[in-house]
Amino acid sequence: MKERGLLHFRVLICLAIGSMTLLGIWWTSVKGTELEQVDLSKGVTYENGYINLNGNSVIMKESANSTDTNYLCNIYLDTNRNSVIDEGEEQPVSIDGDIDIHSTTPIYGIYKQRSVTPLSITVLDGVYSVIYGVYDGELDTGDSEENACRINVQEAQILSCISAARNSKITAASTAVDVAVTGGIINVVQGVVGGQIISGSSQTAVQIAITGNSSLPAGGVFEGVSEGANIKGDIAIKVSPDTTSEINYLYVIKNGVTVEGSVDASINHLSVKKVAFSAYTGCKVTGGMTFASGSDTYFSQLYLIEMSNVTGDVSASIYGKMQQEDSDDSNTQIRLLRNGIVGGNVDIDLKDGLFGQIYAVENANVKAILIYYLRLGPIHRLCGQ
Repeated sequence: MKERGLLHFRVLICLAIGSMTLLGIWWTSVKGTELEQVDLSKGVTYENGYINLNGNSVIMKESANSTDTNYLCNIYLDTNRNSVIDEGEEQPVSIDGDIDIHSTTPIYGIYKQRSVTPLSITVLDGVYSVIYGVYDGELDTGDSEENACRINVQEAQILSCISAARNSKITAASTAVDVAVTGGIINVVQGVVGGQIISGSSQTAVQIAITGNSSLPAGGVFEGVSEGANIKGDIAIKVSPDTTSEINYLYVIKNGVTVEGSVDASINHLSVKKVAFSAYTGCKVTGGMTFASGSDTYFSQLYLIEMSNVTGDVSASIYGKMQQEDSDDSNTQIRLLRNGIVGGNVDIDLKDGLFGQIYAVENANVKAILIYYLRLGPIHRLCGQ
């Protein structure tokens, strides 16, 4: 990927794109809308302002003809979904006779259709606007042992966002949603937005990992699962790039998410300038929740359980500083449990660091024992019920 500074951008507002006459086999989506099964033989097509992969797994890389003012990519079919351009797949797909495709055009893996074939989108390098896995669609991979919907970003700049599933239903015997970012700059990560995600028994339904030489730029946002999504299975989230990134907001789960399983979040090498939430507003978790921050993590405000209910145990290990050492930390806050219910044990471990106000329990019902292990580092104020 050519070296470029972080570009100014405008967040893409995705509107309903035209209308489609649905023919052939009909299916019913999670939203109750009848869907047509994808036709993989269509390959990659351009439709009404967006690129449709039509359920095909692909590898995308920057075109040799790309410039700083005209971003182009080449797209290769990845039929065995191994994220490698194999023998026989060296020729990029062509749209209207051109293999150089404008990469700032929105890209959809499955758009308002249904598929039974696992979907893998690998981004090697280049500059892109927005990449969606399944959008207003349905993916059911049956007994396949492959992860159902996988987005793998190895080195790229995403100007708007990546999202594996948006208002969609994904059913898998293994992991249903797998987002792995190991390099590049991603402005907004939205793992799952709405819809229903179902994985087999004892399986992680949603896993999101931001690691390696990746970066979430200043002003960025991370949202794991949001907007009323129903998750059957566990959620595992890891945000730990090699060097510290600075973002505005971090949400593990938010806005009415229901999880029939457990939620585990591990955060390191991240500076959250505005606010971070583990569970925010109307979420329900039938299992337990764990939240751990590493020694190179900075929060301005951290809310652990906010207006949400957890049936199982809640465990938090907050290791690091609530603010960087040379800043004024007098207004920093940790709010552990507020306006919610926890049915299991609550174990909070506040480790070495600088802390401002710590609110323990506010208008919350904790049915089991609440334990604090307070270690090194100044605490300005500890309060709660």
